[in-house]
Amino acid sequence: GGQIDRQTDRYWVGLNICLVFCYICIILYVFVAAPSLFGYTPQIVLSPSMEPGYKVGSVIYYDDSVPFESIEMFDVITFKLGRKDTATHRVVGVNMTQGKQILLTKGDNNENPDTDYVHKDEYLGKVINYRLPFVGYFISFINNNIYISVVAVVLIVAKIVISIITDKDEEDSSSKKEEVSEEDSDCLQGDS
Repeated sequence: GGQIDRQTDRYWVGLNICLVFCYICIILYVFVAAPSLFGYTPQIVLSPSMEPGYKVGSVIYYDDSVPFESIEMFDVITFKLGRKDTATHRVVGVNMTQGKQILLTKGDNNENPDTDYVHKDEYLGKVINYRLPFVGYFISFINNNIYISVVAVVLIVAKIVISIITDKDEEDSSSKKEEVSEEDSDCLQGDS
């Protein structure tokens, strides 16, 4: 009896530790996702080109509602590089070509400006002054190891189901105890 109880206790401690980790993950995701409710798009800083202001592993946000034409010198913007990649650099030149605005950008930590200008169709948004340092490492890890998210969901669902079953068992056993105690009191009253 005692050994089974200790094994059960270890099981519950292990499950609760895993659940605490899952809850921390959920809270971090909420912090990352919350600015999205206001129209800001999260972006993980992958290179040191904007250090020290934007450290590798930070999550930054850009506002895609800021018009390209309103971007000024020294604004920090996020833009497309090719088909899949993006960059976040500071505007160091605003020029016109064929009546259209183009932007020269440079990473704060880079010696030279970028070789290509940013055109309107490559522009994604202006970076806002809100960042979450180091959280990008966590997000990248979870995104690259999706099975962790699946395990987290399974653990949380299991905890909920077990809690419901345990609560139901406790209710059933307490109602049986009440029935037994009523029968005992009836027996005692009948004896007198």
